Amino acid sequence: MEFCKEEEILVTEEKELNSKIEKNIGNYEIAKEGDTSIELMLALSGIRKNVINWYPLKANAEILEIGANYGEITGYLCALCKNVISVELSREKAKIMAKRHSDKENLECIVGNLEEVQIDKQFDYVMIIGQIEKASKWLPKSDNPEKDLLLLASKMLKENGKILLATDNKFGMKYWNGKKDLESTLEYKNLIEERTKNGSKLFSEKQLKEIIEEIGYKNYKFYYALPDYKMPNLIYSKDYTITKEDISRNFQYYKLNELLNFKENEVYLQLLDENKEIFDFFANSFFVEIGNEAKQNDIKYIAFSNYRKEKYRIMTIIREEEVIKKATNKIAQEHINNILKNNLAFHKANVKMIEKKENEEIVSKYIKAERFDIFLERANEKSFIENFEKYVNILYQDAIDFRPIENNPELKETIKKYDTRKLEKMKFIENAYLDFIPKNCFLINDEFYVFDQEWTDKYMPIEYIIYRAIQNSNLTKERKEILNQKYDITENEDLFIKLEEEFREKLIDSVMLKEIFNRKTVNREEIVATMNHYNNLKNIAEGEKIRLQEVIQELKSELDNIYSSRSWKIIETLRKIKKIKNKKGKKIK
Repeated sequence: MEFCKEEEILVTEEKELNSKIEKNIGNYEIAKEGDTSIELMLALSGIRKNVINWYPLKANAEILEIGANYGEITGYLCALCKNVISVELSREKAKIMAKRHSDKENLECIVGNLEEVQIDKQFDYVMIIGQIEKASKWLPKSDNPEKDLLLLASKMLKENGKILLATDNKFGMKYWNGKKDLESTLEYKNLIEERTKNGSKLFSEKQLKEIIEEIGYKNYKFYYALPDYKMPNLIYSKDYTITKEDISRNFQYYKLNELLNFKENEVYLQLLDENKEIFDFFANSFFVEIGNEAKQNDIKYIAFSNYRKEKYRIMTIIREEEVIKKATNKIAQEHINNILKNNLAFHKANVKMIEKKENEEIVSKYIKAERFDIFLERANEKSFIENFEKYVNILYQDAIDFRPIENNPELKETIKKYDTRKLEKMKFIENAYLDFIPKNCFLINDEFYVFDQEWTDKYMPIEYIIYRAIQNSNLTKERKEILNQKYDITENEDLFIKLEEEFREKLIDSVMLKEIFNRKTVNREEIVATMNHYNNLKNIAEGEKIRLQEVIQELKSELDNIYSSRSWKIIETLRKIKKIKNKKGKKIK
């Protein structure tokens, strides 16, 4: 097989990536410390399974996975289901996937396109994750491969089976922002170019709906994923009203120094102000549930905490009538158990905990009311102050002074080293619920209903919890400033900032947050500024060159004048006489 130069580079890069992935299988959390490349993350990170681990798959299901890639979600499917057949186009990827999941006895790997392989079986689910865009490669002889791929999948379904499809949106914000096309060659290509015979192609929501309905399905449900289906931090349906706070979960990830046009979240916020339907149109990815049943599942919102250390990563699922929290991986189950312990130990007058344990999950009734911080923002100034005071009074129910605990070994060193005079003015609490803040409360009939009490700490200043309540609430800057002044927060803000930094250090996966989700990129404004800077330097250098040339010309003119002067001629004659006498060995006095 012959390749053009560009293809040779791509093939070489893929071989290198395959080698790197195979080397780091099962060890990604350690490997990423030395290599935070997007390619390695997308191949090996446990976050990849977030695209499906929220979905209520039937027990003992049989699954066909079209396009397993490196087996990013295959292991999860095997652990949950009866049998999994994974089909992959690339033999090298299939080898890596088989090695990665060699302990899964219920997995069968098949290599080849769908015109070459024969699968005489029906399934509860057919997964097409990131593959409809490559439909022409799966069915190279088809004139309408996208339609035929879904048609083939539908024929492989059992009665009431489901096709679960995930793909990028042709009009996703990241593609307007300058993200390169599917082959990573050109910006904006996905927005304007139709598929060539064997090329890849993205679709809009409208185009996908037309294909789905063409093959006979009337029942389907679209979800939207941010930042995308590969690394979802937020997935929601049209049944959920997305908020500005939700957009903060859109942790974009790009290659180092990739060229971008703008900050996505700033544009998303403006779109949300305009119209939610417009916002959905620009969502980066879709997840689609397709089936014959008239009623689809009732999940409408899923949020993930991907920025946390692995042992603290959980998901929040909102259904029609309930909210569920569960671990996204095995080691995070301990954190779920700790939250349940916190809930059982939380005792305050006029406060009710709404969450309870069911199996290994945390479940609560979905309360259709305004969160307390949103209520505070909408209230008039008098009501705002009065109701916040109700919350503060609950915090002080079990208050203790600093002196009795100043030598307690459970008191943080950061607090012990702080100004004692300031500490004596504060009140402390033995079992501090750091998440007992307005963002995690409802106020109903003068009673607080509390949820999301993930974190507790020993002997913390109540004023620090008030600080967290203010900083982490959906309040305007003006209202936050009113509360800061009322409760003298600014006086001890240096302590509270330090405590917050220590808390975040304990919680956050700094590699994921800083080197992947907030990787340094370059925008066009910076490029223009850099070009202008170098043009200015060039102009300065050019001007200096001209100035020096003028100086040289002036000096030459002065020399010419000297050479032509009478004095110079006399001196030149005397020099010649001196040389002649020196040659004769005579001294000139």
